[in-house]
Amino acid sequence: MAASAQQVTAATRSVSDNPEDERALKAVFTAYIVCATLWLLFATAVGLLLAFKFGAPDFWAGEYLTFGRLRPIHTNDTF
Repeated sequence: MAASAQQVTAATRSVSDNPEDERALKAVFTAYIVCATLWLLFATAVGLLLAFKFGAPDFWAGEYLTFGRLRPIHTNDTF
């Protein structure tokens, strides 16, 4: 079954003919990727801190840096 010329044209046409829409979508996509990368780096840093604290519990001994408080932060930020 051969595709008609109208179907082929519709398939190759751009989603938006307005360049302003494409710039806005590019900005949203870029912001999303940057935020996701920053959260991934933060979660990795917390995971690294947890690895140190798991091996040496007195490493950076502080009320807010206990294993029980950092583990949920790492788990929630990673997933």
